[in-house]
Parts: sequence; C-alpha cells; structure tokens
Amino acid sequence: MYSPYLYGRGSELLALRELATSCTNAELFIPIIEPVLTKTDKLIRCLEILSEKNKRVMLVINPKQHEFSKDIEARRKFVATIKNNLDKCKTLIPTLIVDSSVAIETLNGFLKAFEGSNVALIYNKPSISDVEFSKLTKLKVTEFHITIDGNVTDFQFNEIPKNKLIEVKDNFVKLDKNADYSGQEVFTDKHKKIGKTVLGIGDFTIVGKKLEIGGGKAGAVASHLIYKHPASGDIWIEHFVSNDTDRDIGDVASKFLQMTDKIEKEVRTRATEYGSNKALEKYNEHYKSRTFPGLGKNKEYQIRHHIQHIIDVISGKI
Repeated sequence: MYSPYLYGRGSELLALRELATSCTNAELFIPIIEPVLTKTDKLIRCLEILSEKNKRVMLVINPKQHEFSKDIEARRKFVATIKNNLDKCKTLIPTLIVDSSVAIETLNGFLKAFEGSNVALIYNKPSISDVEFSKLTKLKVTEFHITIDGNVTDFQFNEIPKNKLIEVKDNFVKLDKNADYSGQEVFTDKHKKIGKTVLGIGDFTIVGKKLEIGGGKAGAVASHLIYKHPASGDIWIEHFVSNDTDRDIGDVASKFLQMTDKIEKEVRTRATEYGSNKALEKYNEHYKSRTFPGLGKNKEYQIRHHIQHIIDVISGKI
C-alpha cells in the first residue's frame, strides 16, 4: 500500500480528484491529508468526490501548520466541520498526529469523538508513556499506525503491528531554487519492504516535508519525475529544468515548453522506466500543442505522475 502525505492545497486536491477517476489499481493507495488552510470548501468537495468513487483517505483532524499554527479556534471549527460532513465523506478515516504535545487525554478524546469509526494514528516523536503507547497499538479501531521519518523509539516501533504499519519518509531533497536542480538521483527503495516488514510506505511526493507557502516570480521552471531504475528496481527521480533559469530572462510559458521538450525526449525513449499515465499524457499534449497550462497545473501533473507511478511499481505494472 502507498500513502502519499499531502497538505491539502489546490494542486494536491486537484491531483487527488483526477486520480479518483483515472488511477489504475487505486485500491493500493490511501492518501494522508494534513490541511494547512482554514478555508475548507475545496477540501470538503475533494473528500466528497473521493467518497463518491469509494476512495479512502486519511484526514488529520489536529492540523497545526500554517493557518492552523496559532489559531486554536480555527482548529475547533475544523473538527466540527469534519464531523458534520462525515455522512457525505463515508470513506474518510479520522487521523490524529501524536507528537510531544499530545497527551493520553487528547487521544482518548479523539477516540470518543469518532467512536464507531476506524482511525489512524501518526507518530512524530510521541511523549506518552510506553505503557500507554503499547495499549494504543492493541486497539482494534486503529487501522493504521504511521511513522514519520522514523521519529519513534525502538520500543515504540517494535510495539506497532507490522500488518498495520505505514512508514512515511521525506525522500525529496529540496533545494533553494528550481535552477539548482539537475540530473538524476535515488528517491527510494522502501517499496521493496511492502508486505514483508510493513503494510505500506509513504512520502511527501515532490513537495517535500518542509512546508513552503507562496513564492516570487519563477526563474526556472522545473518538473521532478520519478522512474524505476532498470538495473536495481529502485525508484529514482529525474529533474527536468528549463534552459532559461534567470527570472529576468524569458517568460514562464516558454520556460515550461523548454522543460516539456526534455520530458518528451526522456519519457518516450525510456517508457519501461517511466511507464504511462494520464499526467505524462498531459505533458505530451502541451509538448505537441505548444501550450502552457499554468504553474499550478505543472505541480498537479507531477503529483499525479508520482502517485500513479509508485502504484504501478507496487502492483508490478512497471
């Protein structure tokens, strides 16, 4: 199983909505969404669409980043909104981040609030006692136990049932500017553990764990696409960057097309490594028509390819 970790922003939600319809072997992935925006209209609509397609999703109900970071009232309203929409979002799995700030009383309150639902727990340096942690791992209603970058003690890790364990790791090496990226590098080999020592794996796709909001005028335009290495079977990532990288030279549309020219050459000549999916088809369409869909769509295509490609590797399609 594959569980990409997303922050519930526009491009990510659009990617999930498209994958709900187009994804092959969709049963092999259950995304995790930790919202960072207090406005929930687009998130709720995405959850409704996923539910209509019988697509399960883990939703963090105690988000703490960006707009939720210091707004306790916004967190309360968010939980209330989710509870009020559970009937529309029947495939939603309430999920709690268990970090150093979460006490056992908070955990018990979470379980009571969503009584009757299977839940998921995300561990990120939890501070509850070993006795309390051990009890958590034995709860039948906890369907998934998720670790972030291995931030649990050896005792905690050994207590987690391996048939419920999802290991999420930040495999994307984030650089300061798009112009700094080049070439190819290993992304992960953790998919080889699925069904052996873990139930599933996850990552932060091509967004990375560190949350970055907004940005200035684009210098270079880039796309980060994963592929299966033909010799090792590991998943690698290739960075496609426009020729023009100075923000004061050229326009964004031209830079996007410079990038798609490079994608087209590699993807078409290495089809067994990149596979085929709707996101790659979109890049091909823009390559042929010489059109620019916007930077948001570029991000969406990358996320869609990333998720579908890992599913294809797990399923044996690639």
